[in-house]
Amino acid sequence: MIKKKTAKKCALTILILGIGISAYTGTFNTVLVEKTFINKIDKSAKAYLDKTMKKALFTFAIVRGINAIISVIQDSNVAVSPAGVGITIAVGEILDPVNDLIERFSWIMLASTTSLGIQRILMNIGSWLGFRVLLSLSMLSILTGVWVPQLFKSDMKSVGYKLIFTSIAIRFCIPVVAIATDKIDVLFLNEKYNRATHPGESQRRNKERKRRRG
Repeated sequence: MIKKKTAKKCALTILILGIGISAYTGTFNTVLVEKTFINKIDKSAKAYLDKTMKKALFTFAIVRGINAIISVIQDSNVAVSPAGVGITIAVGEILDPVNDLIERFSWIMLASTTSLGIQRILMNIGSWLGFRVLLSLSMLSILTGVWVPQLFKSDMKSVGYKLIFTSIAIRFCIPVVAIATDKIDVLFLNEKYNRATHPGESQRRNKERKRRRG
């Protein structure tokens, strides 16, 4: 009976050490990531973040350009003479509320772009932190719980299992959120964005749809 328990512990130890060591090698990434659905999730999430970041940067550049043009116009004055009475109109006072609104919107787009960039970085960090650091720690905790359970007051095997779930959550949190956001964007927002940025193309598509229906 004792030999069977020892044999099980040895087999489990070999498995745990194999997973822990492979987490730091290219084998783990090749077998578990590149050849499974995880690779598709990563590619879809990265494509969405890159695409959305380009849109945000494009919008930010346009808004800042409009802001610069309005700022130049604000420095000019317009002189009119209704009924022979000379009046000077300060264009800046008229455009000031519009310029403030555009400037605030540009800061929102800058914050959005920064947020997307941070998500892209955190996604790369999550791959390293989730499947390397935390997974290795979880294997070490389980190994400690198997051989020296009395060494700590806590159940180390239970701690190890919790670390496994944590590593999976960190690894897939941002990719899953990015893909979900992409699906929402396609279903509810993409058509409106295309109409706003390419009105002629949107009208052409609507006419094509009506022609097919007719």
